[in-house]
Amino acid sequence: MPSIKKKYTQQENYAESDAESDTEIIEMLKKKFKLEDYLKCAKTREILEERWWWKFCKQCEKQLWNFYEEEQIEQNAKASSILHYDKYNSYAGHLSAIVFKYIEPQYDLQIFYDFPHLAQPLIDTFEDQARLEEEERKQRIRDNYEKNVKHKGKTFNWATKSYK
Repeated sequence: MPSIKKKYTQQENYAESDAESDTEIIEMLKKKFKLEDYLKCAKTREILEERWWWKFCKQCEKQLWNFYEEEQIEQNAKASSILHYDKYNSYAGHLSAIVFKYIEPQYDLQIFYDFPHLAQPLIDTFEDQARLEEEERKQRIRDNYEKNVKHKGKTFNWATKSYK
């Protein structure tokens, strides 16, 4: 029966190997991929857009709601009817959505460096694309060989120094 200490040591070794492979993946992500690559892949684009939405909500949405509430209070104090029917600030969300729609997104790739497993769909796509390009290159070489070589499929006889 294995001891508990051995199990812990094995788990520790797995954690170290995971950390080493993660650092390699992180370096590869930083060197090979740009923002455009992340946006081309559907799953990584979705992560970036959700992260951007979350960042917007965290930083700006509260301020927009406060602005809307202050404007509503001010308009009611002036006896203006422009926001009179919105008693519960229900249109503040609409204002927030409009502002979000027209601001330039600021995507942050740090999430992929913190959690490299999230970039796996992009890596898989990149590897598939590299494999397809390699197959196409080999096919072009085969086609070129078929087109340009006179003695294809023949063997060279060294004794007679001719092709058979």
